[in-house]
Amino acid sequence: MRLAAWKARAPRKQVRLHGRLRQEYDWLDISIRDLSNRGLMAEADDPPGRGHYIEIRRYNQILVGRVVWKSGQKFGVLLAEKIDMQAIIEGSSAKGPNDRRNYQSRPVPCSARIIDKPSDWQWLGHTVERVAITAMGVALCAILVFAVFDFVSTPASAISAALAP
Repeated sequence: MRLAAWKARAPRKQVRLHGRLRQEYDWLDISIRDLSNRGLMAEADDPPGRGHYIEIRRYNQILVGRVVWKSGQKFGVLLAEKIDMQAIIEGSSAKGPNDRRNYQSRPVPCSARIIDKPSDWQWLGHTVERVAITAMGVALCAILVFAVFDFVSTPASAISAALAP
């Protein structure tokens, strides 16, 4: 006997697929165990809590959804959009330039510095030292030029005053 208030579940497929779950600051490996066109069940070492919105990547497919239940290391996700289950199961490797895991198509890394330990600050110390020495050299040259100008201008003004008619 079926209760009228319960909706029939979408057909599910038992699978064992690898995926990556995006957490706040990093990515976590997960194992997708059960798949339907509107949801999935997955397993992770540190699963997200109920109500969290998550992003799961499997090759070039991106699955976005909300965690609706959690039990131990397993959790269930209600997906935001219907998915093509066969495409997720087959999971062709991404060949596009947007896949950061594809090292051949990865753009040139940026030149940002990540400073983790005190010895990484040496470049900043060397830069400040060079700027300070250069500024002191420029100031010393300016003082020297003004001193020489003052030294030469005093006798030159006396000579020009004596030669004046």
